[in-house]
Amino acid sequence: MYLKRIVTPEDLDSVRLNLSVWGWKLSAEPTCDFCGDPTPKFLYASIYFQAGERIPNWRWMVCESCSGHLDRNNWKPIEAKIVTYLKQSGFANAPERALQRAAMMALNDFIFYARERS
Repeated sequence: MYLKRIVTPEDLDSVRLNLSVWGWKLSAEPTCDFCGDPTPKFLYASIYFQAGERIPNWRWMVCESCSGHLDRNNWKPIEAKIVTYLKQSGFANAPERALQRAAMMALNDFIFYARERS
């Protein structure tokens, strides 16, 4: 199970501010972190413990389509979406294996850090 909530206008403004100071980014506007869809609908939390307390860090901005796959642990479509997004974002000439590895690393981070733990 993953902790998620609907994206608010304040969330979008916060991401826009962060994007404005990043030296390298895939988009100047908030997008789905997995496929680049320009209409992210949900935020997923990275769950971690600090001083014995579970604290959500709202980390992944996700569109409705990707959210459905994430909630069902349906990883292959998400992996394909990440590879396509990378190709469209300036990595079209990268080896397919490198793009797939990058997609798997992103998914492994999500799986490890977003899953609620007891």
